[in-house]
Amino acid sequence: MAAGRPQRYLCLCLNPLGGQALACVMRVVEELLPHADVDLVHGGGDASDPPSRPRLRSLHLADPWPAMDGQAVARFLRPPYGAVLVEGHPFGDGRLARAIQALLQAANAGGVAPHLFSTVDDTVAPLPLVRQRQVVEAVHRQIHTVLVRGDPEVVGLSESFALATAMGERLCYTGYTVAPPPTARPLRRRQVLVSLDGSQHGRVLLQAATAAAALMPGHDFLLAGSAAARGEEMTALRESAHSPNVRVLSHPAQRLHLLAECELSIHAGGGDILVEQHAVRTPGLAWPDPGQAREALRIAGFARKGLVGELAPADLAPVRLKARIEAALRAPYPSARIAMHGAREAAERMRAVVDGHLA
Repeated sequence: MAAGRPQRYLCLCLNPLGGQALACVMRVVEELLPHADVDLVHGGGDASDPPSRPRLRSLHLADPWPAMDGQAVARFLRPPYGAVLVEGHPFGDGRLARAIQALLQAANAGGVAPHLFSTVDDTVAPLPLVRQRQVVEAVHRQIHTVLVRGDPEVVGLSESFALATAMGERLCYTGYTVAPPPTARPLRRRQVLVSLDGSQHGRVLLQAATAAAALMPGHDFLLAGSAAARGEEMTALRESAHSPNVRVLSHPAQRLHLLAECELSIHAGGGDILVEQHAVRTPGLAWPDPGQAREALRIAGFARKGLVGELAPADLAPVRLKARIEAALRAPYPSARIAMHGAREAAERMRAVVDGHLA
């Protein structure tokens, strides 16, 4: 270990994406815990606490923006830290940046300035060029490494952030992060999983899938709501499922297991579904939402690798969708591989820097 570097890490996840962002950070935390103590501060969109773990302390801020100068944070932090991992910084809005800066100042109070790492998805929300320059300047001024959850052979950060290459060697692709797949692979069932997000785009996809289901009585179609789906949305979903081979599921707790059971996955590319279906080698069809540029970019990247079939609006006609489903079921699973161990790679890189093995 580098002289004077404590083996304690601080992880910050103050992100409006809430649970999805926290799940990604927690996978890195899980990789760090066998080697170090970890303090986690999270909030901004997620109301739940992570599972209790030895060597892990966590503080949930229900509304982090005004709480940064509060006594709760001061009491919680235990500087010095060897490194700080920040989700989404400095790519977020100004409110997030101010909250992060206040926390970082408190984390530096131990006298040893920690190495600062940022984690970010392979696609980011669109930013004007002036704001992108500010992000690049902040990276060179503050961040040791920007750890990108992705594979540049699938989607490069530059596809959504034009100045990505200006970060130079501070940019590091770790691979995608995904929950561990089932240790015992379940038997495939004649099931098609349709993942829904509650949007108008998702409702159109739902109508297309249920119409195709009526033409495919030999397969069960499972309509799975998202974690954010409200009770009335799930009720309306059940009322719309008229075919006997259509079943409605609330947000499934074991989604990877369910994906591994199904012969096909149909979705709009939201969340981690593209990575999850590849982790269990389940073929997929995705209909990109024109209003969700980040998801559309990722779908296009996976489609270029042959890992998902991209649906066009014309494919939503029942007979056309049935044909696309049957073609996907007949095709062998593609041999392409993508980097999938992002959490492990991120944790190992952080530890190598803190231990002095990597500059």
